[in-house]
Amino acid sequence: MLNSLISDLRSTTKPNEKLIILKRADEDFLLRDFFRWILKTTFEPFDVYHVKIKKTEIPEPGNSSINTLSLHQEIKDLIEFCKKSQSPKRNREKVVDMLSKFNVGSQELLIGILHKNWKAGVSAKTINKFIPGFITKFDVQL
Repeated sequence: MLNSLISDLRSTTKPNEKLIILKRADEDFLLRDFFRWILKTTFEPFDVYHVKIKKTEIPEPGNSSINTLSLHQEIKDLIEFCKKSQSPKRNREKVVDMLSKFNVGSQELLIGILHKNWKAGVSAKTINKFIPGFITKFDVQL
């Protein structure tokens, strides 16, 4: 489910349909905690990962999926490493190594997390409609 999340979200332009897709992904009991962690990690404005992956740096897809429960801790460790490390080069090497394990959909999702943009028409505002108050928001104060 998670490895096709980006393509499912890109397939529609209607905000209500995007919310339905997010709710469907959140219904999977085994993946709910990880899915919400992905949302928080991607859209929380205070988290910075110090890495940008270019299209030419993306390795050939592997066979593993981001849905694989055994890889969840490995992904969380990678994100924490990128958060704490100030070296974009070292971060990029670790991320490319992890990307080589994943299929195309999972690669897109991991890159979207690190770039803090899924490029699928979903924003922190959409996430807050789905789970109120989940993502920190900044209102303009005049």
